[in-house]
Amino acid sequence: MWSEWMYSIARIAWIPVTFSKAVYRVVRAALLGRTIYVPFEVQAERMATCSACLLRERRKCGVCGCKLMFKTSLASEECPDLSNRQWDKYDG
Repeated sequence: MWSEWMYSIARIAWIPVTFSKAVYRVVRAALLGRTIYVPFEVQAERMATCSACLLRERRKCGVCGCKLMFKTSLASEECPDLSNRQWDKYDG
């Protein structure tokens, strides 16, 4: 019980960190003139992959806590599961 509670607190504390990293990557891509959003087909493929993932928690990634609709639409994002990465950054 205690370990589950501590795990939940740690995950909640980690979400602002992952969000700020994502914002940094998007701003950096915009300043460098790179693609910010992926095409719809790529996002649909990423969402299908995430929907089949066992780590998914409803509409959020179970690894980083990001909303899947936003995470899968950004070109600078990649699957955060380091042991079994399902999709990479989009290079255009």
